[in-house]
Amino acid sequence: MNHDRHNRGAALTGLSKGGCVSVAAFLLLVNTLTGIMAATVDFPVPGTREEWICSASAIELAERIRDGGLTSEEVVSQFLRRITVLNPQIGAVAFLNPKALDEAREADRLLSAFHAGQGSIPGSGTWYPGRLHGVPFTVSDLFDTAGMPSTAGTEGRRDYIPERDAIVVSRLRAEGAILLGRTVSSELGLGWNSGNRIHGSPANPYDKDRRAGGSNCGGAALVAACGTPFDIGIDLGGGILLSAHFNGIFGLKATWGRIPLTGSILSAVPKLTAPGILARSVEDIQLVLGILSGSDSSDPFSSDQPLADFREVNTRQLRLLVRFENSSQQLTSLRMSRLLNRTRDHFVSRGVPVINREMGSRRDHTGYDQFNKLFFLNSNGFRINKLLNESKTETTRLSNELHTYVQHWKEYLANRKQGHYFEFNAMWYPYWFPAYLSGDLADAVIGPVYSSGSPTDHEVIDPARIGVIECTISGCPAISIPAGTDEFGMPLGIAMATYSWKEAMLLALAQSVQESGGGWSAPGVKIRVSGTGQELSILGTGKLLRAEDPGGPWQPASLSDAINQSPRQFFKLKNL
Repeated sequence: MNHDRHNRGAALTGLSKGGCVSVAAFLLLVNTLTGIMAATVDFPVPGTREEWICSASAIELAERIRDGGLTSEEVVSQFLRRITVLNPQIGAVAFLNPKALDEAREADRLLSAFHAGQGSIPGSGTWYPGRLHGVPFTVSDLFDTAGMPSTAGTEGRRDYIPERDAIVVSRLRAEGAILLGRTVSSELGLGWNSGNRIHGSPANPYDKDRRAGGSNCGGAALVAACGTPFDIGIDLGGGILLSAHFNGIFGLKATWGRIPLTGSILSAVPKLTAPGILARSVEDIQLVLGILSGSDSSDPFSSDQPLADFREVNTRQLRLLVRFENSSQQLTSLRMSRLLNRTRDHFVSRGVPVINREMGSRRDHTGYDQFNKLFFLNSNGFRINKLLNESKTETTRLSNELHTYVQHWKEYLANRKQGHYFEFNAMWYPYWFPAYLSGDLADAVIGPVYSSGSPTDHEVIDPARIGVIECTISGCPAISIPAGTDEFGMPLGIAMATYSWKEAMLLALAQSVQESGGGWSAPGVKIRVSGTGQELSILGTGKLLRAEDPGGPWQPASLSDAINQSPRQFFKLKNL
């Protein structure tokens, strides 16, 4: 177990009041028979108002608040209560906004005045509710928030309190959104193995003995466990996609410049870094991306490129390429390969041209090695040097993972070769986008985010098994789409990437996968039957996550029907 973690000793409860037998009682029976139960987070009681609010999309919450079905105060209160339950279990939240409830009450007051025809602000004319009026959200600790500690997970910023919000926070607040708090990141956004020395290492809500993973580990875990409708993160070498993959949610990394970096510690590395969005639905990502997009005078690399709506994209006119290996040309796990095949078959059945491609040998080493060369060598290590200087953290007080990066930096500089930067970009970009060299072959590329599901606490995330480092540092947009689970019931995501400024294309493809049965599934209690290769998963919604007829496709089955069968018959239907 990772000893940096918060105390998460809370017991699982989750009673089902809709059936003849409680879920807890049933679990006790099955646990006695099997002796194995994975520790997942508590989920709200099914059918309750709390469950609906906490699992609703940001769009649904905004609509209900606008039409008076909910108040912002109630919504924010429910999420704050949810966080008090979750944080001892998964340690995802670094800081809560102490003014969140007051801001929610003010949002309700403004909306009431608006509906009463009194919604004017002196000197500003008529006031109108924003697109996310009264809806809560969280943001990574890598972004500044005025009046709140903004540590970036590093010792040198432990007491840093900025005077201004990062641009992503101010734009959401301008649309009426309420900041709940700041989520745990890896130190300075560097590193794939979750967390930092200040806030610990978040756990995966699907199994608390596994890693939440990636630089946006806290935000992804919190979104997956319904502790926030969405989270704003940042990507440097795969952080958005990897975190989304391990936690079973959607994660979009925007094109470089689509969302300004103003107010982020990673503005020190602008040509390698892009903000992104973690959410449970494609529709929420489209809405939030529209709010965050656009140039900012403080970010010279930001752009006003227009953003299309994914609902206007005809996916049948797209050409897709599927790659089955990761950045080191290692084959993915059997489960991941099946997901890629299923995704390919899904699009083929809808008339979308799909090409399978073995990428062949490469002139250099893994994407991880290339990332290191680009990050550490370019401009004699200026980027990482600037980042470390701005953090004000002594080298000896860095996390073990980041300290290793610094050692790499010194080694690379001592043995640097001229031309690495240009060689890297020339050979790598067409690797993910063969159309660049092969006569406009494909519009988007599909591949593995990571070759398997989340590692346990005793394992590390192996950069050589990450499939998206290259597409991430190309500057192009990419998305992780929840598409299934591994043999342990842990989420698996597939990656899609395309050309710059084409986020709508990715969202349209992701929506198609979501409608075909992919997408987020709530963390439930997963019971593994020792030595049988069989598994049962029970959702907090009172449904089986996967109940399989051995001769047919996956079908949902009611919990009460399952309880009425004998355990032997019950598990016979769950062959994986």
